[in-house]
Amino acid sequence: MTEAFTADWAETQPTLVYCELPDSIETIGSRAFSSQNKLVLTSLPKNLKILDTYAFASCNSLQITYFGNNLTTINDYAFNSAIGVETLTFGDSVTYIGDGAFGSYLTSVTYPQRIPLKKIIIGKGITYIGIDAFAP
Repeated sequence: MTEAFTADWAETQPTLVYCELPDSIETIGSRAFSSQNKLVLTSLPKNLKILDTYAFASCNSLQITYFGNNLTTINDYAFNSAIGVETLTFGDSVTYIGDGAFGSYLTSVTYPQRIPLKKIIIGKGITYIGIDAFAP
């Protein structure tokens, strides 16, 4: 059975600060953690394969830097307008980074508290990087 997190759960947690995601999760659904401004998350489940649209959009405290060995798909706007880190590293399993996936993730002009992205390491498996995927 494939486990997934969906928006229904996250919408009932307006002040979510910490969440430990089990490694059995393979999909994080659309808007699952969208706008969770206080959520501090530093890693993703080891078996995660798909991050759906807007999964972590507008999350202001994310500190994820590595996207694992099983993740294949980061859909459109998955991390749009999320607070950034200096380096993002994608394993060889990532084949798809959607439109605007990290759009506004790397800008510190509008939000001075953001850490500007300085380095992106993309693995050998990538086949598609979408429009404005890393646009400020």
